[in-house]
Parts: sequence; C-alpha cells; structure tokens
Amino acid sequence: TMPAVLPGGNCGKEPGQIGIVTNLTPAYCRDPENGKDQKAARMADLMFNRSFLDPSVKGVYPRELVDILKENSVLPSVMPGDTELIRENTVDFVGVNYYHPRRVCHREMPLVSDVFMPDQYFENYMPENCKMNRSRGWEIYEMASQGHKGRLQLFWIPYVVSF
Repeated sequence: TMPAVLPGGNCGKEPGQIGIVTNLTPAYCRDPENGKDQKAARMADLMFNRSFLDPSVKGVYPRELVDILKENSVLPSVMPGDTELIRENTVDFVGVNYYHPRRVCHREMPLVSDVFMPDQYFENYMPENCKMNRSRGWEIYEMASQGHKGRLQLFWIPYVVSF
C-alpha cells in the first residue's frame, strides 16, 4: 500500500497525513530481578510490538529482530529499494488498540515446533488474583496504557490509545 500514498501514487495527489492503527501488547516479566525473565519480556516486545512499530515510526526494523529471523532462516526477501522505501516513509501518527498485557517468563523447557515460533523465547503466565475480562479470557491491567504512552512519547509522534 505504501506506493499508493507516495507522490504520483493513487492517493498521493492531496496533501495529508498517514498513520497506522496497531495492536500493541506490553510485555511484563514475572520476576523483574531475574535477567532471564527480563530477556523473555524484551523478546516478546521485540516480536509482537517493535516488529511493527519500529519500521512504521523509525523507518527501520530492529537489528536484533533481523538477526533472529536470519538465524532461524525466516527473514523475508528484501527487494532493491525496499529498505529506502520504509526508511523514507514513516507514519505521521499511531493509533494503538490495547486489549491486554502479555505476561512472560523465561522458557523452562524448549518449545517443540517444526516451524519458527516467537514463543520459543518465552513462556506466558497468568499472575494470581489478576483482574479478568471473563468473556474474553483477558487480564485487565489499566496501567499498561501508561507504558504505551511512554514509548510513543519517546518517538515524538502523535498517538491515540483505545481500550
């Protein structure tokens, strides 16, 4: 869709702003003092949030993500000009759909799978006595939206968070 909004594309004839709406799920580690749990949360964030947010806002994919995808032989093909197209066409604003947090800890047992799964880097867990949306099976954690605001403020980009 990006070429359609570039000057000369189907939608690029009128001035305006371009934005995205994405589902960001903040990752919280079980034990903030445990380095392995911290890494698990960082990996979940990398796979499920930064993989979308960084290229859209910063114009570049996270180097750590690219390295992991290469190591696992799942890095998509890049055509000539793709990198420049992404770098030169970041969004003007971000809409965030927030539904629930992602609670993770380090993986105790290796994940058995024939295909690459981000979950090989962490396990999900549910804290005891958390507030739940029973109809959806989701934890309700209102403070997670503050994490989105902090992250998006670091990018200096306008944003809206919906619940």
